[in-house]
Amino acid sequence: MSLEALSQLVRKPEIRDALKAILDWCENNIACRNCGGKDFTRKSEYVYICNRCGYENVFLGFRWDDVGVKPQLLYKLVLEGVLRVTYRSNSGTFYMLRDPDLVRKALSLPEGRYVPPDLFDVIHGYEDIKKVLLKIARGAKFNVLMVGPPSSGKSLFLHELARLPGSYLVVAGTSTQAGIRDVLIEYEPWLLLIDEMEKVRSPKELSVLLSALDPGVVVVTMRKRRVYKRIDLRVVAACNSTFGIPNELLSRFLVFRLKPYDDDTLKSVIIHVLTGREGKSRRFAEYVAGKVVDELKARDVRTAIQVARACETLEDVDFMVEVMKKYRGGLG
Repeated sequence: MSLEALSQLVRKPEIRDALKAILDWCENNIACRNCGGKDFTRKSEYVYICNRCGYENVFLGFRWDDVGVKPQLLYKLVLEGVLRVTYRSNSGTFYMLRDPDLVRKALSLPEGRYVPPDLFDVIHGYEDIKKVLLKIARGAKFNVLMVGPPSSGKSLFLHELARLPGSYLVVAGTSTQAGIRDVLIEYEPWLLLIDEMEKVRSPKELSVLLSALDPGVVVVTMRKRRVYKRIDLRVVAACNSTFGIPNELLSRFLVFRLKPYDDDTLKSVIIHVLTGREGKSRRFAEYVAGKVVDELKARDVRTAIQVARACETLEDVDFMVEVMKKYRGGLG
């Protein structure tokens, strides 16, 4: 399991508490029987060689009652790849952490948040806006709205932020009032990402968003009574225009207006994305960028991504672009 995935898991209080209890047990009970060292190399399922003195130690692991964690939760951690089953007997099932150091790192992150070191690397320019959004990624509580035409990079920012554990991306044009509310209640994101926010039009949808931002509550009807659930939320949103967005909603955001990329910059962005995120060669990425921008006149990086994913050779790209030109499909 990666640190990014584990940091998402430990956002849940019951899992965070369980892993703390398991780590405490390991640190208090796992030590070399010969020299007291705690640095081991695993030889087999439950045999460990002390790296200090070379002594072979047998550690079966812990049972659920050793750490005070319910068996159902331990089984979930096994399925997630955090724990492994070391031994089963009539007295119970024994477990061990697969990677104690990884668990320590995940628990040390503030509120379990993990920021990928390459966040925003695929985005060309906007170094100042990257610094602003990194503050949110690291936990600062404020909201940002990016306004700009297609090919200005705003959707790329949202998709990069969607890599953060505990974030949730919605497209306002396809969401419903119940959908936004249910996302906030069911998934409890600390960061909500909204694309096409100008399409948040219905009074109920606006009411949910306004209440979630300030005073930070979501109203839920349970057993015929209204329950107010307090949430700790940040929102980063994007739109083509602020026309139609109520002032009371705009006032809850720092608003940044982005300019569209010129052709050369857009090609650079596409090349960055295709080589950095899609694993394509530089030559292939440059070819796709030229075809998409110069021939298709597409202004959306996602168009280039779809073309690249559909093709393996330069000949494939030529064929795909001709088909798209013929049917005018996939234009950004």
